[in-house]
Amino acid sequence: MDATRRSLSLPRTPHHKEVYQRYRTGAVCWLERVLRQIGIRQDHVHLSVKPQDLHSHHCFAALLVVEADPAVPFAEEVITATSTDEALSVQIAAHKMTTKRLLAQF
Repeated sequence: MDATRRSLSLPRTPHHKEVYQRYRTGAVCWLERVLRQIGIRQDHVHLSVKPQDLHSHHCFAALLVVEADPAVPFAEEVITATSTDEALSVQIAAHKMTTKRLLAQF
């Protein structure tokens, strides 16, 4: 487990599903389509958003984790994004993950 993932500590409670559903628009929907085409099940995707102070600015750090699936040749991926807007941090993380997955397919 890398330092980024440890510092943001992905919650292992049902609350992460509520966070995921709250931001299920835009880039998050595109991410779902890409992962579905690869064969990654939705229960392997986890999202966590934590408020944090960064250089005297109040920010939100989004941690998006796609766990490895033994049925699909896919390594675990962890993406982080930080923004002063909570919803934007989630969209940035989803966009980064989508781009990474699309590039990995080619």
